[in-house]
Order: sequence, then C-alpha cells, then structure tokens
Amino acid sequence: KPVFCKDLKLCCSIRQLKDLQINFGTPKALIEDLCPTCWYNFRKNFCDMTCSDQQSTFVRADQLVEGPGFDNGYNNYTGQNVTMVKSVTYFAHVDFVIDSYESCKDVQFPAVSDTIMKDISSDGHNYHNPAIIPCNSTAPGYSMGCDCANCPSACSDDQCIWYDTCGWDPDYGIDGGNGIHYLNCHYTGPAKLVSDEQMELVKEVCPHLYTEEKELT
Repeated sequence: KPVFCKDLKLCCSIRQLKDLQINFGTPKALIEDLCPTCWYNFRKNFCDMTCSDQQSTFVRADQLVEGPGFDNGYNNYTGQNVTMVKSVTYFAHVDFVIDSYESCKDVQFPAVSDTIMKDISSDGHNYHNPAIIPCNSTAPGYSMGCDCANCPSACSDDQCIWYDTCGWDPDYGIDGGNGIHYLNCHYTGPAKLVSDEQMELVKEVCPHLYTEEKELT
C-alpha cells in the first residue's frame, strides 16, 4: 500500500503547479493511455526539478536577474522589484536517465509510425557508475563532510532555489514579450507547507510527490 504524505512541504506554488498542469497537456495526450507507467515516470523529472523539497541538492541556480514583478493570478508582485532565477543546472543521475528512457523507449507514436522516444538512442556502452559519497557525508579518512558554503545539501534550512512565479524576464521587455517570458522568484529557504488547493493539484499533476513509493511494514 502507498504511504500518503502528511503535512507535505514543497518548493513550488499553486501557479507553478498550474503551469506544470498546462505544459503536461500534450505529452499526457500522447503517452498516458498507451503506457501509464511511462507517463508516471516522465513527470518525475519536471515535478522534482520544480517542486521537490530537496530541490537545492540537485538543482543549482546559475543566473539571477532583477525585474518588475507582476500579478500571477494567485499572488500579486506588481510594483515590486523582484529577484528571479534566469538559468539553472540540473544534476540528474545516469541511472535515472537510463531507467526513465527504458520505461518509455517502446511506447508507440502512431502519427509517425515510430516510438515516442525515437530521437533518443543508446551507444551500446556500459555506464560507469561507482558509488559516490554525498558531499554532506564524511569520506573515509576524514572527520567531517563538506560545509554549507561548498555543499548545498549540508545547508539544512536551504532546501529550495525558488518559490512562486513573480515577474517578467527583463531580456524581453517590461511585459516579458507580450506575457510569454516569465520567471520564478529566487528563494533560498525551507520548503513550504502546501495548502489544500495545492494538494489537489499535486495529486493530479505530480502524484509521486504525494505518495511515497514504498510498502508499509
């Protein structure tokens, strides 16, 4: 039986969950009915990067920008100069990449008489994957792990790199290029307790964040 998360805390707002819901529309239509497991796994990449309560341990904010805030439909940042995340680096383990591919590689795409993953190929090599010690753990021969300044996962109170969508990308003018280019608010702090409305969206959009994938003992 799945273990349902109580007092769920995430690094994403209602607006960010709504954006995921909209962006998942096309892949859902292509994948869900054909292979539900592939569809479930496909969403993990985007849901975890956007919402995981341990986001800062595998996503790094590389570029921050300042710009005018806006009303995102749920929170109003109009009149504020906000700090936003312009670009990130996402650190994905090779096992996750390969397993995700394997779960979807044979899903058919009838419109082109091929598979959904037709553009992804393997070179036939074995993947070197030795055990790695997390930077916040102590390596053999040492008395301590890395500190917060050099290892985000050692910063117990800094689990997020963003929270909510708050302003236009300044590279596209004061309206974000007719409202197309907007960015997430930079936020370094603990994940936030979700509201009832957020919880309903999480169940639909990112179900693996709502249930822990393990058996009750």
